[in-house]
Formats: sequence, structure tokens, C-alpha cells
Amino acid sequence: SGTLGAGVNSDGSLAHAGDLSVVAGGTLSATGQNVAGGNVTLQGASVNLAGSQTSANGNLNLNAQAGKLDLTGATTSAGGALSANAQGALINDRGHLSSQGAATVSAGSLSNQGGQIVSQNALSANVAGALSNQGGT
Repeated sequence: SGTLGAGVNSDGSLAHAGDLSVVAGGTLSATGQNVAGGNVTLQGASVNLAGSQTSANGNLNLNAQAGKLDLTGATTSAGGALSANAQGALINDRGHLSSQGAATVSAGSLSNQGGQIVSQNALSANVAGALSNQGGT
């Protein structure tokens, strides 16, 4: 429930610079607020952003190298391009995943029940296994 931020002004508003990069060898859990005036990279063996608010004025890269990427109930947005990759499951149930630029989603399986995956530009999805989009867009 904490905050990770880069390029944040003293009044809490975002500047137009400042990249946030967090890379973990194991599980990365950042379920609070994750913001950057520039680009954001969040990477781990598995990545838990459930319930979080994650935003980048620039590009947003999410990478679960060995396990799942959990965006359950999260609001995740990029002012630029968005890349969300999971070797295992990508879970966006009741979540909102959006980008102003191109969006690429790649996962072993994808669950977007009651969730939204939206791009103002091209959207590319590559799902190796099961895909569930009940009530999702």
C-alpha cells in the first residue's frame, strides 16, 4: 500500500521526466501506487500489482519472467506504449489496462473477467493457452 515514484513533484503531481525501474530476482509485489513522469519498468520472476494504481507518462513495461502477472482490480496506464508479458498467467480480472500508444500483451494464459484491455493505438495479444474474457472488453 506504499508508493514507488520517479519524476514526482513536491505537490504530488507528475513531472515530464523521471523513470522508475524495479527489477527483482524473485517475486515483485507493488500493490500500492507506482508512478513515473517518464517510463516504468516492473520486472520479476512473478509480478503482483493486484489492486495497485500504476501509471507512466511514457512507456510501461511489465514482465513476469517465470510466473504470473497479477493485475486483479488494478488500474494500469501508459501515456506511451504498453508491454505486459507473463510466462505464466496474466490476470486482469476487474482491472483496467490501457495505453495511449501501442499495446502488446503476451502470456501463457489470459484472464480478463470483468476487466478492460484498451489501446488508443494498435493492440497485439499473443496467448499460448486459455483465454477468458467473460464480461471483459
